[in-house]
Amino acid sequence: MITLSLLKFIENNGLGVIDQNLFWQKLTLDKVGIYIADIGQTKERGGRNVVQFELYSRGNNDVDGYKRLQAVLDLLNNNYVACALPSVQNGSQTITEGFSNVTIMPPSSISNYGLDSQGRIIYSATGTLYY
Repeated sequence: MITLSLLKFIENNGLGVIDQNLFWQKLTLDKVGIYIADIGQTKERGGRNVVQFELYSRGNNDVDGYKRLQAVLDLLNNNYVACALPSVQNGSQTITEGFSNVTIMPPSSISNYGLDSQGRIIYSATGTLYY
């Protein structure tokens, strides 16, 4: 659920709106925006919680998709410190409490994930959160 909170953090910084152009755990075929999905990660015994995530971006065109993802990566790179992620209250997607003392590790560079059914490039990048 921390990735939903990260998506809310992205929304709070003016880079989109959840369920309009920011999506959690699904890549809707007919919409443009940023999508976040959890990737499994092994936790070391006694260590902090950790989650890896993948960001996907589809734009109105290839350049738009790239710029959308780059803006999110810039935000994450600029918040590489212990920070707090907000609670989310969005209909069925609700987290009553946020997360504190979160470390956002610098994300990967952007890669080309392939084409969608309309011939637009889907871009991706991965990242890690410690909390």
